[in-house]
Amino acid sequence: MKRYEKYVLLLVALLVLSKITPLARDIYLARTYPIDMIPYHISETWRSISMLMAALVNVGAAFWLVAESAGQAANRWIWGLFGLLFGLIGVIVFYVVLIFRTVQSDKSET
Repeated sequence: MKRYEKYVLLLVALLVLSKITPLARDIYLARTYPIDMIPYHISETWRSISMLMAALVNVGAAFWLVAESAGQAANRWIWGLFGLLFGLIGVIVFYVVLIFRTVQSDKSET
């Protein structure tokens, strides 16, 4: 397994977990409490878990960008910070910039 494949698996796992958490929260709350009787501490706990999962996706994206930008002519810490702040959008922007640079370098060679 190549290095980037491990990052892909980590990112996909974190993304799936971050999307399943709100669903699990809704199922748990619907089966346990009436809609108007959900205790405050329970709803806050689930909200915190959802935020934690979203933060883990952003951290995974930051690690991904640091690892990927190390092999490119890019500042890896800036890309890591961009991934930490924007998550998967940062990964998408990184690859768009990478494709743009590749196209520009191909045009300049011809």
